[in-house]
Amino acid sequence: MPINERRRQIVDAAVDEYLDKGFYGARVDSIAAAIGVSKPVLYGAFESKDLISVAVVEETHRREAIGLMQAGVLALYDHLHRGEVVPLYKSIFQFASENTRLCEFLYSDFRGAPPEAIEFHDDVFKQRAAGIAWHLGQFLGENPQVEERLIVFADLISTLGRRGMLLVASGQSADPAWLAEELGTVLERGLQAPSAT
Repeated sequence: MPINERRRQIVDAAVDEYLDKGFYGARVDSIAAAIGVSKPVLYGAFESKDLISVAVVEETHRREAIGLMQAGVLALYDHLHRGEVVPLYKSIFQFASENTRLCEFLYSDFRGAPPEAIEFHDDVFKQRAAGIAWHLGQFLGENPQVEERLIVFADLISTLGRRGMLLVASGQSADPAWLAEELGTVLERGLQAPSAT
């Protein structure tokens, strides 16, 4: 089998293993057994378990991005241009309710993950916060008087969105729409409040 195909096969099996068992519980033996190869074959494609973990994190983020795009979530970022957070939260929390294994993995604590996987994971969320800040900039206006407010609210929207997705995916909140209203409304009120600057 060509190396690229083998790597793809391993990553697909590894994603299932990691979604079920997390970083601490995932076993290379189980991944190899799932695709019917020996550990030496697996290590011929990936030199270490850490590299498999990094590939899993990259693949799960890719799957989430495709899923969010297909669900029309990305278009809802435009609501931030009007200071509206609830529509975005409703959409992403609904996505989390329909993709619980994926979202619980991505939004849980990454304890046990190798540093390279954590770095990639953190970079994804830094980019998302930057995207949120850009959309909010259309609403708040990009000037020195609101720059700090922009950064703070972008970080809050990103952080509470991640927390909300985990609450939904892990079954701690059974009503994604209610949670979106609760969290989103608080942020919307803050955004609509006059700036102290």
